[in-house]
Order: sequence, then C-alpha cells, then structure tokens
Amino acid sequence: MTQTNFIAGVSGGRTSALMALKFVPKHTVLSFQNTGREHPATLDFIRRLEDDLQRPIVRLEWRAPSRGERPGKASFEIVSHENLSRNGEPFSDLLA
Repeated sequence: MTQTNFIAGVSGGRTSALMALKFVPKHTVLSFQNTGREHPATLDFIRRLEDDLQRPIVRLEWRAPSRGERPGKASFEIVSHENLSRNGEPFSDLLA
C-alpha cells in the first residue's frame, strides 16, 4: 500500500497541539504559518511542541512577489525558529 503524505497546520494554540499529539498520523507534515505578529510565547510553544512530538514542524512565512511581478508569484519560505519574523513583516507585506 502506498503511503500518502498530508499536511496539517498547527496554530500555536492548545487545541492544535492536542490534535498534533493525539490525532495526526506520524507521516503527516506539520506546518506553522508565521505572520510575524504572534506573541513570543506562541513561538516558544511551537518549539516545545516540536520537541514533545519528536518531529519537525515546518515554519512558513509569506513572501511577496518582486516589484512588477504578478501576484501569482507570491510564495512561502521555510524559516528556522531563530529567523522567524517578529515584527509583522509577512503580514504587512501580504496586506500591501
């Protein structure tokens, strides 16, 4: 039987953490989409959850297309915990 990969978002709250701990299969990729406006404790919670799960949580940030490019060129970038935006740039860029 072929194993299919799935993606599940983790918000940084207790409910999504419980979901990840109890109900999400091990082959599911977990992701956290950072707006840059999360409370620092949320980012720390994601790191602790990753340790508790003993599996990675992919941290993503939205990236605007270059000037003059069409909106469809927007993307997400994988970012390490240490390099997560903490000043709201991904969210501000999305609104712009």
